[in-house]
Amino acid sequence: MNKKNYLDKINDSNKPFVIYKKAKGFDLYTDFSKKIILNNRNIKEFLSIKFKFKKNYKNTDLLIGFFGYELLNNLIDIKLPKQKSINFPRGIFYKPESKISLKEDLIFQSNKTNKIDKNFKININQNSYTKIFNRFKKKIRSGETYQIKICTKYKNKSKLIYKNF
Repeated sequence: MNKKNYLDKINDSNKPFVIYKKAKGFDLYTDFSKKIILNNRNIKEFLSIKFKFKKNYKNTDLLIGFFGYELLNNLIDIKLPKQKSINFPRGIFYKPESKISLKEDLIFQSNKTNKIDKNFKININQNSYTKIFNRFKKKIRSGETYQIKICTKYKNKSKLIYKNF
């Protein structure tokens, strides 16, 4: 199967994928076989996993994910005040089974065939953002914290197109 057909197949399947920018192009990882959700109880075990030396590594012998701020602080015994839970994992990693390397000419095209609203969907409105900002502004003034970063998630569907096969 050529790369264009593979990208079309991924796009049509709605399977999750990760695109990693490298010096000359992109790597796309998908077909995740394992999902590891990290917490304070299993983080040390996760970090102590020993990978046996193999003669032949596959280009998907890796884990893709992140460590959350709170989890990393707990590892070095920095205690943070209890945070309001947003049901987001403290850390999560995935094991991909497929990788496709793409050249730099990867472009995004709006998926107009599904009649999707061209506006991005956003996870927080202006009123909620202002409330969060004002609450943390008071904490900065009182010396309780020195920095905030309010993250906003924008979402819209698009179609990946790969040229020059």
